[in-house]
Amino acid sequence: MLSTIILSVVLLTNSYTTEDLQYLTECIYFEARSESKEGQYAVAHVVLNRVADKRWPTTVKGVVTQRLQFSYRNGKTTDLILGKDIGAWQKAGLIAQEVLTGIAKDNTDGATHYLRIEHSTDLSWYKKLTHTKKIGHHDFYK
Repeated sequence: MLSTIILSVVLLTNSYTTEDLQYLTECIYFEARSESKEGQYAVAHVVLNRVADKRWPTTVKGVVTQRLQFSYRNGKTTDLILGKDIGAWQKAGLIAQEVLTGIAKDNTDGATHYLRIEHSTDLSWYKKLTHTKKIGHHDFYK
């Protein structure tokens, strides 16, 4: 209970909420659970970089739920979370906490997009962007 209160205070101090934590955990889990810790940090930072960029919504929920931005939300349901890999879900939650509280610094050089080429169907959009890094299976762009 005390750790939950402390986490809530730290999140609010950094202008994030427990709702932000939930949505960022979900995004990390569905988009990067098979990636290394660095790869999961990177996906989380793309979300926060978008929150900070005027071209996207100003909340984690707004960014994560924006239509056609994250593959796991494109016509798929997230209602199957109860059947998830609990260990991977918990790891995603810890990664989200570290990112939202500022413990984990941006390792993407400010990326606002990422791509896993072998899972992508439309590759036209990324050619207009600058490649910043490759971390695990994802390439990052801004």
